Amino acid sequence: MVVVVIVAILIIVSVVVAGSRYSELEKEVFKELGISSWKIYPEIDACVTVKSRQALENYDDIKFFKEHKEKLIEAENIILRKTEMSEKLKAFIENNEYRERTLYNRIETNIGRRFVKGVFYIQLQLCIKNNRA
Repeated sequence: MVVVVIVAILIIVSVVVAGSRYSELEKEVFKELGISSWKIYPEIDACVTVKSRQALENYDDIKFFKEHKEKLIEAENIILRKTEMSEKLKAFIENNEYRERTLYNRIETNIGRRFVKGVFYIQLQLCIKNNRA
């Protein structure tokens, strides 16, 4: 019974230490990349509410930009920032000093979540909602 308790305590301590070491590694990587967290950009860049289900079905990016011409420049800037971060992350993955660290694979996994088939997800995300739904 005592052995089971000791093993359980050792496992808990091991998990806590690994989590702490990963947090330190993550902070170093964030500092190098110039970001504060993995949530670099919001998942949705703009949101539009339409009045009917038919309008919801017919609404698309082109219609959005026709109705909100001022948002086109903002969208351009968002895509430029996302492209810059994409290049920064690609360069980091290809060449960095953290590869030899024990928990580095988790860093690459987190970066990999921001890529779709090897390309940083730079598409402008548009949320369209029906206000009656």
